[in-house]
Amino acid sequence: MTDPVDSLMIDVRANTQGFAQDVAAMRGSFDGQLLDGFAKAGDVLERGLLGALRKGSLGFEDLKRIAFNVIDQIAAQAIRALFAASPQGGSGGGGLGGLVGSILGSGRGPTSVIGSILGMGAQRDLGGFDGLMAPSGLCPRSAPPTIWTA
Repeated sequence: MTDPVDSLMIDVRANTQGFAQDVAAMRGSFDGQLLDGFAKAGDVLERGLLGALRKGSLGFEDLKRIAFNVIDQIAAQAIRALFAASPQGGSGGGGLGGLVGSILGSGRGPTSVIGSILGMGAQRDLGGFDGLMAPSGLCPRSAPPTIWTA
């Protein structure tokens, strides 16, 4: 009599081995294509630089300009990725995007900036109160002093 657990274990092992073989085949294909692409890109770059140096048309300023363009592209991509990583799409309370958006004119006021700094993404309606309280002698007699309770 065959135990059902034994047959399931054999089936799982067979499926796992097949999956591992498929992953190894995909990895080999991907690595080969990736390395071939890098090799081709390196060859093109090397030929271009050597040709420019032979002709004397590549100077230090050209290299500096190319390097700054590359750094600029990397920085721009990093900034886009930083703002895209915000849980609310870069608008309020999420990472650096919420803070920058609050400070640079989102029009939500100082409470939003402080809330963003403290990690409070969801804003509450405080009825126009921005977290500041006038001294008791300056408040009009008709309105009691407002106290913000967090």
